Amino acid sequence: MFTTLAGLAVCGEHAGAISFPGTNLQSFDSHRIISGDFVGERHYSCLIGRDVLRNWHIAFDGHRKLVVIED
Repeated sequence: MFTTLAGLAVCGEHAGAISFPGTNLQSFDSHRIISGDFVGERHYSCLIGRDVLRNWHIAFDGHRKLVVIED
């Protein structure tokens, strides 16, 4: 269970691997993955948290809707 802006959310907890084929970004062989439904959010299929994102330099250009992730 975790807290969101909408309140508490019940979720599953899994072990899994995360990789980014076709890039030089670091993969994670064993990682804790939390699952949940994105009710009413048709534009989201997953969220990547700070525990993964902290490994890279990330730039977001809101005007062009562009995200650049580099090692």
